[in-house]
This record gives sequence, C-alpha cells and structure tokens, in this order.
Amino acid sequence: MFCIAEGIVHMLSPNEKKVIAVLKNGAFFGELGLYTTTKRLTSFVAATFCLVYTLDKEVLKTIMKAFPHADFEFKLFGNLLILNNHFKLD
Repeated sequence: MFCIAEGIVHMLSPNEKKVIAVLKNGAFFGELGLYTTTKRLTSFVAATFCLVYTLDKEVLKTIMKAFPHADFEFKLFGNLLILNNHFKLD
C-alpha cells in the first residue's frame, strides 16, 4: 500500500493512455495488495516529485500482532475493499 505524503500521482486507465484520477497529499492506493494475492488492477505514475510511504504485508502482520484489537477492523476493511472492487469490475 502506498500513501502520498507530498505530490501528485495519476491513476491510469487500463490501457494506460488516460488519467482517470488524480491523487494528492493524504491519498492512498494499492491497499488491495495487503489483503489479496491478486495481480494489480491499475497503474499509477507520479505527476510531480512525490514523497510516498509504503506499507507491505509483512509489516502489517507485525503491527497486527502488537495491536490484536485492530486486526478485526483491518480484516473487515479489507473484505469491504474486495467486495467493492469485485462489484465494480463485473
């Protein structure tokens, strides 16, 4: 998962020829990668210099061990993302 601290990132169409969304400070993307092994669904490209923070599955697992009460909420969030994405793609 990636979180934009500074800068502008463009979300590209599946053929990567059109900008379909503009993400700015505080926006995040790639969150489905924390919950699935599915191939990425879209591409992103920096439109300006960016400072981006990352969170990967292994780090998330470590965090969840330290804060087990948050694990349920993260799993719920992940399931909602998956369901939302599934219905958008069909």
